[in-house]
Amino acid sequence: MLDVGEAAQVSTNFGKYLHRRSRAKTIDAREVHARPVGHALADAEFAARLAACFRRLAQIDLALAQLTQHACCLASHSARWRAMSSYMASA
Repeated sequence: MLDVGEAAQVSTNFGKYLHRRSRAKTIDAREVHARPVGHALADAEFAARLAACFRRLAQIDLALAQLTQHACCLASHSARWRAMSSYMASA
């Protein structure tokens, strides 16, 4: 599982990768493969869905990390409160 910083870094790196990949590049006419427009649109739609999926996964991982951190903090405060309460009751 990724921690908060790693999830943000993966999301940033993946976004940069998709941005670089989507830039127009100069090509030689021999490199062009004729195919219907629908195929290129399907590829673009797939890439967009994949990016959205990875972004959602990174957001979920980030939320789970924050939830775990809050739960640990709450448990720590709860233990301190119980210790203080038992100390006050015995005094």
